[in-house]
Amino acid sequence: MIEFKTTRWTQQGVKFMTKHIPGEDRFGVFSPEEYKNALDPVNINKIKTFRTGTIENIRKVSEYDNFDITREPLTQWEFTVERGGFAIPVTACCPTAINKEIKPAVVFFHGGGWRCGSRKAVQNPCRFLAERARAVVFNVEYRLAPEYKYPTGLDDCFEVLRYLYENAAAMGVDRSRIAVAGDSAGGNIAAICSHRDRNAGTNMVRLQALLYPAVSVMNPDGIEGYHFSLEDYTFDDSQKEPIIGAIMGIGASRDIFPSDYLNAPGEERMPDVSPLYEANFNGLPQTVIICAEYDYLTQQDKTYARKLAASGVDTTFITYSGSSHAFMDKCGVFPQSEDCLNEIAAAICSL
Repeated sequence: MIEFKTTRWTQQGVKFMTKHIPGEDRFGVFSPEEYKNALDPVNINKIKTFRTGTIENIRKVSEYDNFDITREPLTQWEFTVERGGFAIPVTACCPTAINKEIKPAVVFFHGGGWRCGSRKAVQNPCRFLAERARAVVFNVEYRLAPEYKYPTGLDDCFEVLRYLYENAAAMGVDRSRIAVAGDSAGGNIAAICSHRDRNAGTNMVRLQALLYPAVSVMNPDGIEGYHFSLEDYTFDDSQKEPIIGAIMGIGASRDIFPSDYLNAPGEERMPDVSPLYEANFNGLPQTVIICAEYDYLTQQDKTYARKLAASGVDTTFITYSGSSHAFMDKCGVFPQSEDCLNEIAAAICSL
């Protein structure tokens, strides 16, 4: 495993960590893996597609290359959770050696802007997380927009969480150690599930692990403490074009996705859609937020972290230098993917 030099500090109650590029003394550059990825014509086309493409084209490029990097046997199985006559598919996995033990659980929601992606795209990272956390990971295939608009997919995810909590003993799960996790739009869903759980007083979620979450479906201008500018990012002129492309590619895509996901103007500011607009952050679970240095969402995620910490929530914010959005998907390709999953696993093990 590659070691990351880490800088730590606490500010406004948030425990910040910056993970530096291994073997790199320069600032303002991509990691070698990210730089190669950014110059790949296939990936350049992906960014352009996310900016301007139709839903059919976006769905064609929403799968990411990754590998199974687990080092021990895992047991993996499929089941469904019924909701309103629809069977929600779930893939579960855990280390075979602890299959019959009572263990912590992670309910994972994939990213893809609420209308793309699948559980298959993140199953290898989920397998590695299960191994490292000594947990069972439940990877949810929720319904996607525009065929199923808000709140269908979100309700699917919360129903799976509720089902697993109520059937914890049969699943071999310690119901006092359940985490929710997700990347990008999946991070949005995981955060909202935590808010719903808090609001209902069900106390199912002990930890939320949010990977570059979209805590607002639109640019949250006007939110106290939020600011976005390219001047907020440090980059060397030698890599200015691909770095700005990576940052703004996600920003531009956000003008496409919400119109297909939501039903009416104004929903984008509902806390059940954009948790950054929540008025009360008290009582939310321990939180780990993981971001990339060169990601449009990083600024809103910092604002979210500060709101959590100001309400007394144990909040850790980890930034990976030289990385861009969706780096976790490159399990077995980017060392940052393995490292961030190890950080989440450590938080789960501490529950």
